[in-house]
Amino acid sequence: GLRRADAGQVELLGGDPQQRASRVGLGVMLQSTSLPPMLQVDELVAQASACYPDPMPLAEVLQRAGLQDLARRRYGQLSGGQQRTVQFAIALCGRPRVLFLDEPTTGLDIQAR
Repeated sequence: GLRRADAGQVELLGGDPQQRASRVGLGVMLQSTSLPPMLQVDELVAQASACYPDPMPLAEVLQRAGLQDLARRRYGQLSGGQQRTVQFAIALCGRPRVLFLDEPTTGLDIQAR
């Protein structure tokens, strides 16, 4: 959706990826993300959820990502693997039909992978 196709035709969830309506069903976890270190995990997820018309409930996002016990911890106090898990949770906020995950297991311990 950021760049137009050079040739051929691209569809995303049955629509034009240039149109916002086609991108609503996407969740994205980038390889490198900078999030405010002073915010708590639940605050970050809640802020991301506010960008969607029908977000997944906060408790459900935290549960699916396994972050219930870290909800009140500041992002900057988390390990690299825990930060990646928060980024994954943010990708889930909008109830995506498609997830794009760029190096999703980088920094995760073996059990979390």
